[in-house]
Amino acid sequence: MSRFIKFLALLLVTLLLVSCKSSPFSSLSMEKVLHGQVIDVLDGDTVKLRSDWHIYKIRLAGIDAPEKQQAYGVQSKIYLEHLIVDKDVSIKVVSCDQYGRYVGRIYLGGKDINGEMIRSGYAWHYYQYDSDPVYAVFMLDAQRANRGLWQEAHPTPPWIFRKGRN
Repeated sequence: MSRFIKFLALLLVTLLLVSCKSSPFSSLSMEKVLHGQVIDVLDGDTVKLRSDWHIYKIRLAGIDAPEKQQAYGVQSKIYLEHLIVDKDVSIKVVSCDQYGRYVGRIYLGGKDINGEMIRSGYAWHYYQYDSDPVYAVFMLDAQRANRGLWQEAHPTPPWIFRKGRN
């Protein structure tokens, strides 16, 4: 591939990848709903969505999945891929994070995917940023049933794991 074609491809991807800070919707209320196809799962709580000729990086609201280097990190990513990759979803945007990503709740045919990640034991309820009592119940249920990461005796929450790496 010639240098010029590589340059054009990189330019196109850069133009298509929209952050919530540079989006035409950034000045609107965060009650925005995006519809599109999940084209990639980066980890257990971050996806890429193609919608209206734009690519959005979405952080799942209310959950924190294990880092890829943690126990169940890879399994969490694979489970989320199984649920939504190449599928059409709706995302209710609730905020924008410090990395320029939309933070939202993903729905597939009315099913709350964020909640499913907690219920299946592949993510923690991120109660520091989300007070949804349903998510708290999902996590307690997953713990009691020893699902996913709760099979470990004392799983380390990702926010603690990240502090240890810094």
